[in-house]
Amino acid sequence: MNPCARDNLSGRKRVLNGYSPISREELFAYTNGHFLVDEQRQLDRRYLNFDLDTLCDVAASAGGDSSRIVTIEKLEGGFSKALLMKKGNGKEVIAKLPCRIAGPTSLTTACEVGVLEYVRKYTSIPAPRVFSWSSDNSNPVGAEYIIMEKVAGVPLFEQWGKMAEIEKLELIKNLTKLEAQLAAIRFPAYGGLYRQADVSSLQCQELNGSICIGPSCGRSFSTDSAAVLSTQSEKLDYGPLSLIDFQSLSVLPLFLQAQWPVFLKPPQNYTKGLVQPKLPGDFDELDEEGKAAALQEWSQSKLAKAYEVATVLENGVAHNAMNIPRVFRELFIRCGEVSEVGVVPLRECLIEIFRNWSSLGFTGQCPYSFSNEEITTHEHQFAEYQAWDEVQQLAQECLDTDAEGWIAPQLDIEEKRRQNRELLSLYIKRMAGEKSPDEARAMWPFPG
Repeated sequence: MNPCARDNLSGRKRVLNGYSPISREELFAYTNGHFLVDEQRQLDRRYLNFDLDTLCDVAASAGGDSSRIVTIEKLEGGFSKALLMKKGNGKEVIAKLPCRIAGPTSLTTACEVGVLEYVRKYTSIPAPRVFSWSSDNSNPVGAEYIIMEKVAGVPLFEQWGKMAEIEKLELIKNLTKLEAQLAAIRFPAYGGLYRQADVSSLQCQELNGSICIGPSCGRSFSTDSAAVLSTQSEKLDYGPLSLIDFQSLSVLPLFLQAQWPVFLKPPQNYTKGLVQPKLPGDFDELDEEGKAAALQEWSQSKLAKAYEVATVLENGVAHNAMNIPRVFRELFIRCGEVSEVGVVPLRECLIEIFRNWSSLGFTGQCPYSFSNEEITTHEHQFAEYQAWDEVQQLAQECLDTDAEGWIAPQLDIEEKRRQNRELLSLYIKRMAGEKSPDEARAMWPFPG
């Protein structure tokens, strides 16, 4: 393998992406996928140049024992660089460096450190220890960074498909117990957690001497950044053994935080409550493809039901928060989306609250109102928004992508671009008579 990095101390360092050696430039660049549109801008936003040798020097002394870094493996996410750094003595640490799109400069790193310290100190949640960090990108490394321990286990997604149903159920139960610890904590304010000594210049509210609440570092009002689960390989102890990635987590109202974990989200026809998931009544009449789909939906429904029941038993306040009227959660989400999609979805929430003020449990009169004429005009605008949103969701689903057009590295980007052009062409033809080609193209999320 080609060595990359200076000869320092008594040997060279190898820089890898998986099992393949890479250059420093490839280490700095974003290589975890492609984008259907505006790719260069997206790559530039995720590019991060830093002094690798200095970072290695910092990591070499992290964890209480000094030993040179001999191997660096690039582990990249959507908002940060993560480097698995192996020392000459065999021990490993993780170096995490946020890209500029991760959140507010300096605060994002300081907040993550504060959250990790608080979680480790006041809960039994298995979060990684922080050995060294800096939220000042003018430091010798040239970038913000956190050096933390490499926790036990492997990513849950690598084991989930291999686990027996009883193992999955045990993990779900243990997960809800960990979530209950977080839900039980009462904070005097909303925002981000910081170490008091690190944010003395900010207006913060003290919590427990060393920790305070300051500005939120959430990337939007909707905090979807769920912690990644890790489980032990081979002999499972029904983990999770560790929770990692606490970046951009905030203290928010429980009804905004409590939600289904991504891997346990119920399917479309899921029924909440004490209703046992069942196969469809016409299962025996379905063809093989239909049966496979029905079995998959049934399996996911059972796991979702297990999470729902475990949450009732272990974390009742979170279960109640998940079942408040949908419009309250949507109101906050829509506020955070105004700059991207406009005011129409937010106005829809406000009108729904105005119309259902009493049935939602409020007393007195709603502090704002809409005339019949305003509501009629809005309904036309909202119908247009729904049509636009349906196109966005359809394109994302068909192309296995997200709102930014991200394509996973294991997929063929050129094939996805071909599919995108074909789908756009079909959509323009379908809308003929209703919209001009330019209008239809403007509706499509990836017109490039």
